[in-house]
Amino acid sequence: MGVQRRYLQAVLSVRTNGTDARELTPSVLAAAAVAVLPVTAAGVSLNQPKLRVPLGWSSPDAAVAERQQTTLGDGPCLSAAATGRTVIADADDIAQQWPAYYAEIERRTPFRSVAALPLSAEGEPGLAALNLYAERPDLGSILRLDEAETVAATVADLLFGMLDNLYDDDEQPLPAWIDEQPAIDRVAVWRAVGMMVSASDVDLDDADALARLRAYAYSSDFTLDEAAARLVDRQLSVHAVLA
Repeated sequence: MGVQRRYLQAVLSVRTNGTDARELTPSVLAAAAVAVLPVTAAGVSLNQPKLRVPLGWSSPDAAVAERQQTTLGDGPCLSAAATGRTVIADADDIAQQWPAYYAEIERRTPFRSVAALPLSAEGEPGLAALNLYAERPDLGSILRLDEAETVAATVADLLFGMLDNLYDDDEQPLPAWIDEQPAIDRVAVWRAVGMMVSASDVDLDDADALARLRAYAYSSDFTLDEAAARLVDRQLSVHAVLA
C-alpha cells in the first residue's frame, strides 16, 4: 500500500478515535503523519510574512518545539519556508545552524532532530510547513524523503482545502479549531505589538516591536505567546519590554 493511501487511512483513524472526532483539524493532520512516518511527533504551521503561525501538533512536546521556532524567529521550519525546499536537520546540523533553537529544544523537549517540509498551494511554496520531530539524533538516516514529501503534499491539499472553505463559504460556521489556542495566541501577539508601537517614544514599526517582544521573551525564559499574553493582560509593563 502506498504511503499516500496509508496517510489518508491514518487521518480517518485519528478523526474517529481522537478527541477532535469527525472534524478535520491541523492537529489531526500532524498526528496522522506520525502514524505513517518514522518520527516521534509532528506539527503544522502557517508562514506569514512577519510571523510564523503554529496551527496544530501531535503532542504537547511538539507544541513546545513549534512555539520555540516562533519565539526565536529562527529554525529549520523558517529556513524551509524561505527556500521552498525540504530541510532535514540531524542534531549536529541544528546545533551548528540554529544553536539557540537547538539549546531550547534540548532543554524543553526530548527531540534531537527535525525535518521541515514546505507546503505549497497553487505552485507557491513555503506558505505552510509540516514539521517532523524525532528523539533520535539522526532522523536523516531513517526518513525516506520521497515518502515524507508525498505525505507533505497530501497535508497541503487537505490543509489548504480547509482554509479555502473558510473563505469561500460565508454561511458555513467556523470550525472549532479556529477558536483554539494557536489562533488565540496569534491574536495576542499582534495586540501586544500594537500596544508597543502605540506606547513607544520612538518611531517603532510592527517588525521592530515584534523583534523586541521576541528578545524580551527569550531573555525572560518565556515563549513569545506567554510574553504577549502577559502584556495584553497587563501583567507586564509595555515599557519593561521596550527598555
